[in-house]
Amino acid sequence: MQNNRTQKGIKVVVIAIAAIIYAVAVIYGDIMFLQIINRVFPSGFLGTLAMLGAFVAGGTALLLPIALHWWHAQGTQQVVGYLFYSVDFAMLALNSMLAYKVLGNQSLDQFFGAWLQVTPATPLICAVGWGLVFSLDVSHKARHAQENLHADLHETYAQRLTNAANSPQVQAIIDSAAQEHARQTVQRILGVVGEQPRLVEGSVVQPAQLSQSVSLPQPAALQQPQKGFFGRMTDFFKGDQQPSTDVADLQRQIAHLQQQIQTSVQIPKEPETSPLVVPVSLSQEGQVAMPEAPQNNLNGHQQ
Repeated sequence: MQNNRTQKGIKVVVIAIAAIIYAVAVIYGDIMFLQIINRVFPSGFLGTLAMLGAFVAGGTALLLPIALHWWHAQGTQQVVGYLFYSVDFAMLALNSMLAYKVLGNQSLDQFFGAWLQVTPATPLICAVGWGLVFSLDVSHKARHAQENLHADLHETYAQRLTNAANSPQVQAIIDSAAQEHARQTVQRILGVVGEQPRLVEGSVVQPAQLSQSVSLPQPAALQQPQKGFFGRMTDFFKGDQQPSTDVADLQRQIAHLQQQIQTSVQIPKEPETSPLVVPVSLSQEGQVAMPEAPQNNLNGHQQ
């Protein structure tokens, strides 16, 4: 038991020292690269940002081992992670050798002359590697599979909906609704619903038609209720007890009735309206007599 604890303690110490050594080596490679590239950095804030970008390769070398252990899944992502890790360390090594040759004023052969043109893009190569590793994450595969499943379900539902719409039951409902809509449209266009006859200027209005459209108020004397047999016998024995002033009262009511007819009864015309005065006279029997339409006007309209 004591030996196991000792072994675990030694393992922790060795891993910590190895991590420190690893970090120092990576920092060394970035410092050598910075000696080459800082000559072209701008001054001020942009120069500070460019200096931070020069440490991208070193930061990648520090994070990739942790990502390979805790993040990368077995398969394509893990293989790409190992390749990316190898390329990153190769760039750190080449940058260190290039910095040694440049700072030592040594001549560059053809290979390092070509690498001198590529070395400023080292941070961008690291960015491409991180993007490729992220795109191969297993969560993307799960999301893609879910989206494909949703697309298949929507396509299947659309096909079933089309089949249901073509069924005889649904077609019958559609035909009935279309016929009702067409009927309402035709009625609205032709105006056959709610259309009332109109009186046009110059047309002859018959008394029967006028009586249907205009209800003439009757005098109170003409609206007496009918009496029964006993009531008529009582009036026969009593005699006519109506005063002579009833005739004058009836004439005043007839004059008032004529005035109301003149102001209320009008024939609509297009585009203006003109009043139609209907003269009313009282016959000997005490009834209201409507005049007949003149024949000459009727013949003139017929022509």
